[in-house]
Amino acid sequence: MIDSPFLLISNRFSKVAGMYDENLQFKKFLLYDQEKKDSAVYFLPTLEYVNCLSDQCEYQNNGAVSSRVVLDRKKIKHMHIFKIADPRLAGRGAVISLELAESAIRRWIFHFKIEEIELA
Repeated sequence: MIDSPFLLISNRFSKVAGMYDENLQFKKFLLYDQEKKDSAVYFLPTLEYVNCLSDQCEYQNNGAVSSRVVLDRKKIKHMHIFKIADPRLAGRGAVISLELAESAIRRWIFHFKIEEIELA
């Protein structure tokens, strides 16, 4: 998984994510390493942006969201993968459900960082 400058996911992860969101669409990218003469296929998911920050979210004095991000459970419903529609969190990657994360790990997909987010 590559998350900067934009989210790219492996073929294996794209298949698992597709099991949880059958409407999820992808654009295919071929990345080539000239030094190693190697290439890899990654997928850019077209993720929905959801306005889902809770009132319990903590903010710094400058208005930036602190490390305590709290999502409103009612606004995300049963979504398994999405982006938070707040420019202050633009570089934070995607939000995935615990079910999707566990499913990926059960399939030996480990190359992603998991950060717990609170729900209210």
